[in-house]
Amino acid sequence: MRFKTILALSLTFLVVAPLVFFLEVLIINVNPLHTARSIIGVYTLFYTLALGELYVINHFRRVKPGALTGVYMASKGIRFFVTIALIVFYGILKGPEFIAFTFNVFICFIVTLVLTTVLHVKEENKNNPFS
Repeated sequence: MRFKTILALSLTFLVVAPLVFFLEVLIINVNPLHTARSIIGVYTLFYTLALGELYVINHFRRVKPGALTGVYMASKGIRFFVTIALIVFYGILKGPEFIAFTFNVFICFIVTLVLTTVLHVKEENKNNPFS
């Protein structure tokens, strides 16, 4: 895994997380402490998932390129199921502020989905001899 990829992922999270925090506090009018804790937890989880995904896909890119499509789809499926489980788990445990938490998870899911897809496409285009 390249340093630029990890840096892009880290900087994206460092920019998006505070923006989501301020939007939630201003628009939804929720408790800032609860919002900060949920954002830190959710973004840490998704950052770890994204790093793991990048590592596994880069490993398969070198070892078994034929299985890359299946691994890529599996990583997106795992992220989706983690997102659903997180929302359901939080909804069962913490009824209030569920909308704000769901907003956090949704934004984080979309950001990591788009970012990891862009990073994979850039890596594939760089490794493709026909482009």
